[in-house]
Amino acid sequence: MIKAVLFDLDGTLLDREVSLQQFINSQYDRFALQLSHIDKIDYITRFVQKVYLLVIIQKLIFWEQKEQV
Repeated sequence: MIKAVLFDLDGTLLDREVSLQQFINSQYDRFALQLSHIDKIDYITRFVQKVYLLVIIQKLIFWEQKEQV
């Protein structure tokens, strides 16, 4: 039974950047055979750029929707 749900919207409980870095490293290692043609640093850089781009797009959409109300 779930007794509580925590939301860490401002990064107080969990360092989002460190968590993302660990996740990306583990994913690269997990799929190393399939990704062997891509340098690990390039993979990490591209992944981080795309994640932050998605975050920015989501915020822009949210602000646009908020202004239309």
